[in-house]
Amino acid sequence: MAQGGSHNLDLVIPLFCPRLRVERNASGSITSSFYSLNSDTINTSFQGKRGAAEDCRETLYAVNGQRGFYALNVEDGSYASTALPNPVGGGSIACAVNKDNTIVYYNTGTTLRYYDYKDGAFNVAHQGNPFNGSYPRMEYNHTDGMLYIARNEGMHSINPADNSTMSSFDIVG
Repeated sequence: MAQGGSHNLDLVIPLFCPRLRVERNASGSITSSFYSLNSDTINTSFQGKRGAAEDCRETLYAVNGQRGFYALNVEDGSYASTALPNPVGGGSIACAVNKDNTIVYYNTGTTLRYYDYKDGAFNVAHQGNPFNGSYPRMEYNHTDGMLYIARNEGMHSINPADNSTMSSFDIVG
């Protein structure tokens, strides 16, 4: 469905169902409503968290071990980099973006840090990680809200809200 567009869906619902739950999953942010089934039509709408222009902008974030921090605009197929402030705490070799909360996570030693690119503020999220040190791979999963971190043959899913390890995996190959 296009941004700002509409969608019609025809469903056959059994007569014994008194109501219908309509759910929207927008990058892991779930909203839902219940509707009484006392007519042939239900109308609903969902509002996004961000405006249309923000949804369509393609910006990548990159860090390096020499304290470099960049925003890369890739909208037109090329890219233009913008140097951001040096990451507080030192350089990092991995970062992950939570677009819904305007956060770029990065790791320095055993400290999980983040930069709020809307507010321009650096923060410490948590101390400690399953590797007890740095790791070269990190990604934020917008569907489940977890950080996935990896080093060598090990990978972990981490809840960034409380720094708990949700699951661990072995990487082979």
